[in-house]
Amino acid sequence: MVHEVGMRCRRMTPPERPDDTVTNEEDKAPEYSGMLLGICMICIVEGADSVLLPASFYALQKYGLSLQALANLSMAQALASSAFGPVWGILADRGILSKKHLVVMGCLLQGLITIMLAGVSDLGFMCALRFFNGAALASLG
Repeated sequence: MVHEVGMRCRRMTPPERPDDTVTNEEDKAPEYSGMLLGICMICIVEGADSVLLPASFYALQKYGLSLQALANLSMAQALASSAFGPVWGILADRGILSKKHLVVMGCLLQGLITIMLAGVSDLGFMCALRFFNGAALASLG
């Protein structure tokens, strides 16, 4: 025998729609598929960058970087990503920056910083760029 514990569920009904609105889902499909493709491409960029440094540890050790220096680079990016994630979220939620502009800005900054990283040989400057790269990547997540 099953006894109810005082909670009652009520059936939720969808709001009424006026007859003049278009409810044809086929008309909306191209817009959503383009947006979905864009979001998937952003996730690919973010995922590729997160494994780029660890995947090249062995090659970077051959050029004289110690494991400690490589760990510092990874830690700088991870700390910036953790610190700036809430900042970007607050800016987007309060309407200071639109979500679209935030993602576009993050992609552009991340790309520019990655290009700059290719030409840097100073460890301190590399660490600073990895920090800013993490901050830019946090706007994508």
